[in-house]
Amino acid sequence: MTLTLAPITFLKMTQLIIFVIVTLFGQPVIPDHLSSDKNFNFIDEFEKNKATFNPDTFDLSEHSTEGGQLIVFHKKDQAYLVFDIRVFGESGRIHATYWTDTDINFIIVKRTDFSYDKPLYEKDFKVTETTQYLSYHADGTTIYDSERKVLSDPLANEKKMQYEEFFHKVTKGLKIEK
Repeated sequence: MTLTLAPITFLKMTQLIIFVIVTLFGQPVIPDHLSSDKNFNFIDEFEKNKATFNPDTFDLSEHSTEGGQLIVFHKKDQAYLVFDIRVFGESGRIHATYWTDTDINFIIVKRTDFSYDKPLYEKDFKVTETTQYLSYHADGTTIYDSERKVLSDPLANEKKMQYEEFFHKVTKGLKIEK
C-alpha cells in the first residue's frame, strides 16, 4: 500500500500556518502592567458613568482634625454602591473608595494615603502618596499596587483589616438607602 499526499497549495499552506499560530499563541495576552482581575471592571465602569449615579454626601468632621467627607454613589439599576471617603488631618489625608454589592459586601477597594513629612501648617512640607487596591474574591483577597500589579505584601491581611475597620468606623450609624 502506497500513501500519496496531494500537493499543498500556497493558500492551504498559509491557512495552515495561520491556524498553528492562532492555536499556539492565540490565548489572550495580558501585559504585565495590567491586571486580569475582573473587579477592576467596577472601577472602570463607574469612572465612565459616574455622572449617572446619584450622590448622597455626609460630613465627616468628627472623624479627623481637618474634617472629611463621605459620598455614597448609587443607581437604581446597578448591583453595586460606591463609597468615596476623604479624611484630612495634620499629618496626612486618606482617600478611600469602596465598591460594594447592595448588601454592603466588599468587591474592591482603592485607597490612597497621603503622608506629610511635617504638619500641614508648616512651610515646605512634602507629600508621599501611596495607592493600593484590595480585591475581594470567593477564595480570599488580592492586593495590588497603583499600577494594578499584584503585590506579595506580608501585611496584606493587616491592611485588609485596617481598610475594613476604617470603612465601618466612617459609616457607623449611617442609614444607607439602596
